[in-house]
Amino acid sequence: MKRLLPLLTAGLIASCAQEQEPINRVQPNYVKKSDFSGLWYYGRTIVDVPAADGFTFVGDGSWTLKKVRFDIQENVLYIRRMTEFLK
Repeated sequence: MKRLLPLLTAGLIASCAQEQEPINRVQPNYVKKSDFSGLWYYGRTIVDVPAADGFTFVGDGSWTLKKVRFDIQENVLYIRRMTEFLK
């Protein structure tokens, strides 16, 4: 028993000394942050609407494109307009 304890201790120390791979906690199909850099153009389009709605239809939208940039925070993705409102 006295010989077994030093062997077990040496085995535990040697097994813990190895470098472990980092754990990847990124969800599948992720998008890189660098893909959101630069200037983007944004336009709204209706993709689904109830059939009884007479106000709008699928494919309707604002056909004027707006220049935007993405602002990536830790838990939130903001879209900021690059043009200012003029009064």
